[in-house]
Amino acid sequence: MRLRTLSAIAALALASAAHAGLVDLNLHAGYTSLSMGELNHSNAMLMGWDGAPYAEELNSGIVVGLDATTKHLIRLPWLELGLRAETLRSNQAEMRNWPGNVSSVYTDVASLSSLLVGAKASAPFAVSGLSLGWGAWVGYGYAELDQHVSDTTRPPIQSGVFTAYILVAELESTLSYAVTDRISLNATGGWRWADAPKMKDGNNTDLLDAEQYWENNYLTSVNVDYSGATFQGSVSYSF
Repeated sequence: MRLRTLSAIAALALASAAHAGLVDLNLHAGYTSLSMGELNHSNAMLMGWDGAPYAEELNSGIVVGLDATTKHLIRLPWLELGLRAETLRSNQAEMRNWPGNVSSVYTDVASLSSLLVGAKASAPFAVSGLSLGWGAWVGYGYAELDQHVSDTTRPPIQSGVFTAYILVAELESTLSYAVTDRISLNATGGWRWADAPKMKDGNNTDLLDAEQYWENNYLTSVNVDYSGATFQGSVSYSF
């Protein structure tokens, strides 16, 4: 409810700013790392105490987003406030007993869709057209992990789509070049904090830590960490 109210207020403010010609749209896309060490370690235990001879870890992905910001809310020429809608999708993690085996296959794909509010600050360089910026964003995200298990040798302890609503925060720096008064090209690097300590499937069952399950018979939730570094390119259009 709080997120909806805040988003509605920000959207109205941006709509008002649009009539004043002070809205900046920024379409960005690029690479993100993912801090999935605990999940990857847990998944390796599904194949046995020594892990899987053939395994692709879940560790990176692509991210795409759209920012809508304005200087209309706070009348400072170097500060913009606005909204960010963003989504990321990971690589596919896969484990097999050996590369050719089709009887035991474990795959994972993670995704995160976020709605954030934030601020951007910028300062010009001595070189004409160049500027350096900083951004900070915070909001909520819908995290999803699709863990698919095909195992004819034994029943899996878990398989399905697991989800959670989590807090998301981002910090970034941006180097921009103004092609025209309205169009800019940007290169951005930053870090995202987004941690899902507990995810559940449609039956309200937790995503379990396989190591704790097999070693101690503990029904302990595994931490799924969407945090990571991002490196993106973007195009901004002011109108």
